[in-house]
Amino acid sequence: MLLTFTVGLGLLIENLMSLRKEKLGPPALIDELETLVEENNLDEALALCQSDGSYLANVTAGGLVMKEAGYEEMIRGLEQVSMQEQFKLNQKISYLSLIGNIGPLLGLLGTVTGMISSFQEIEKIAAPTPAQLSKGVYESLVNTTMGLFTGICFLTAYFLLKNKVTNMSLTLNLMAIEILKKAHIR
Repeated sequence: MLLTFTVGLGLLIENLMSLRKEKLGPPALIDELETLVEENNLDEALALCQSDGSYLANVTAGGLVMKEAGYEEMIRGLEQVSMQEQFKLNQKISYLSLIGNIGPLLGLLGTVTGMISSFQEIEKIAAPTPAQLSKGVYESLVNTTMGLFTGICFLTAYFLLKNKVTNMSLTLNLMAIEILKKAHIR
């Protein structure tokens, strides 16, 4: 149970560090892209996007590769890459949901094993005292509590991060569309 919580905590910290607007859409990249587009250096803008690898760069590159086909195709390319990038981000945070769902199940398993040990005490001793049964009951309650705590923590974190991913991807997609609009106008 402790291992599950530790893994979940590590995943949560890693996701909190990587799912920041500065990482998904670096301000320096935005400035440089806008400059290149204003100077009508679309090939350099595309090369910059392809070398960067951030969410915004990948989405913008998805549109820029279609620059010869027109604005509508650029937007279609952006949308296709955007769906792929959002899938990657959601897949990354989905492990928090997995931990959040496994925690209560492990707690239930611990509850059952604790109750089994209590019943084994009853079986061994004809009239066990409460102290003799308390070890199994204590094990049951601790496991149930830890499982529920793990589930509550990581399912809540998952849904908060899922909303964050949705909001950030929408914001960054709109930024990329604005960049493509400027590229199209030129």
